[in-house]
Amino acid sequence: MADYATLTSWIKSFSHREDLDDKMAMFLELAHNDIVQRLDWQAMEREETLSTSRLIEAQLYAYELPDRFFQLRSVWVNGRPIPFREPGRLRTIAESGGGEALAYSIVGEELWLAPGATPPLIVYRKAPAKLDAGQVANEISAFFPNLYLYSGLAHLHRYVQDGEEEQKAWDLFNREMAEANRIASRQRTGSTPAMEAV
Repeated sequence: MADYATLTSWIKSFSHREDLDDKMAMFLELAHNDIVQRLDWQAMEREETLSTSRLIEAQLYAYELPDRFFQLRSVWVNGRPIPFREPGRLRTIAESGGGEALAYSIVGEELWLAPGATPPLIVYRKAPAKLDAGQVANEISAFFPNLYLYSGLAHLHRYVQDGEEEQKAWDLFNREMAEANRIASRQRTGSTPAMEAV
């Protein structure tokens, strides 16, 4: 497992720079953001029934999104998926009444649901904790440490304005990301053989 100290040491070693210690946290935070945006890994997916709600107006409810919520995959109520609608359209749906959730919207840190107050089940991507001196490792650094290394190097080289080395680091990052997503896809689908048409 590559922890925070190991990753900062790798970045310094590969870049041949010992003068940027005070910038390492920034490089790893930027790397973390790059990785979370592009890695499609099942280990980041969660299912959760939202329970903390508040009434916005008649038949329009707001549910607090979970900590480190990153991307919504789907919303379910009573075993059925429900569609996304713009907040203005959601207000119109709420005004029409009903009692069963017909649509949802994301507004700030909340999921709005209308009409009705049935708690929704959401399938979402949860961003792993960011690495720093207090959070020394996470799921990504354990399984795909080179993603942090190459993106961190790219940001370091951008910072020192070395475009050629930055591009090399991005090329390595992109190859590593493609491989990580290939592995993640294989984990998601398993090794079931493809069926042939008859």
